[in-house]
Amino acid sequence: FWDDRVPGGPADLWRILTCRALCIGIDANPATNPHMQELRQKLAALHNLPRPNFAHQAYARFCETWNLVLPHAAQMRLEALLGPHGGTPPALEDFIFHEWLEDIHDNDIAPHA
Repeated sequence: FWDDRVPGGPADLWRILTCRALCIGIDANPATNPHMQELRQKLAALHNLPRPNFAHQAYARFCETWNLVLPHAAQMRLEALLGPHGGTPPALEDFIFHEWLEDIHDNDIAPHA
């Protein structure tokens, strides 16, 4: 099972880790994994920070938990399954958080000359 939906915001980064772990049979369900429970709580607690601070601090927590939930051997298994970067967290710059995108409405779109 692979969930390729983008996280809504940094508070949803835990979903990426959960999905990667499922690919190799590791339990990363926040309901049963204490590391994941702690990550969700920490991400929720950071939510009121300004966007850049929130994103960077949330990403740092995400990476810390990644290494706890997916030790080196698990990261190697993910790389074998998903490719050379499958075992490492995606870079923060690679995320597009849809909660942060501005809505585009039909009346905002104009043809280019």
